[in-house]
Amino acid sequence: GEREALQAAAVFLDERMREIKNAGRLMALERIAVMTALNLSDELLRLKKIEKHRQDHVDSRIRLLVGELDDALGEQLG
Repeated sequence: GEREALQAAAVFLDERMREIKNAGRLMALERIAVMTALNLSDELLRLKKIEKHRQDHVDSRIRLLVGELDDALGEQLG
């Protein structure tokens, strides 16, 4: 499983590097690699921020529902 995941990651990275290379500007391989790494890092950070926001929203909704459930159970038991 790990080998296949690494191969898929290598293919993905190669595709991204080719996109930058084909964007038109002539660059050294090292510069293409750095630009790709920066783009992927930016994308990862944006996705992490979105995921954190989503998780915070889900947590908030769960707390709200637990509170409503507690209130409903308290009314029926009280």
